[in-house]
Amino acid sequence: MIRKEKNESKVIFPTVLDMKPHLLDPRPISSYIEEAKNRDIYIPPKYPDNPTKLKVSSEPIYDLYAVSNHYGGMGGGHYTAYAKNGEKWYDFNDSSVHVVSESSIVGSGAYILFYMRRD
Repeated sequence: MIRKEKNESKVIFPTVLDMKPHLLDPRPISSYIEEAKNRDIYIPPKYPDNPTKLKVSSEPIYDLYAVSNHYGGMGGGHYTAYAKNGEKWYDFNDSSVHVVSESSIVGSGAYILFYMRRD
């Protein structure tokens, strides 16, 4: 019989994530577009006047903005979330919301981390 258990170890994660050491080529997407134009293999977008143009920084640096937590066992449990708004972190737990310190978001319940690339 295979026994499944949830790992209850404290999950340590950065609030600022630098992906440069993990990339073969850390150049931003915009540099690939210029390279394609120079090689005459660039196909322009179908809708060039798209108002939702992506802005991408030249550095692959990401900021943590939310954490989904799971407390309980493999067969069930309870989910909560931490989310950042401005400079403050909030704890969302069912119908209650509380301001918390950044140091309190690290724990054994971290399940999914949400990062956003810096502009």
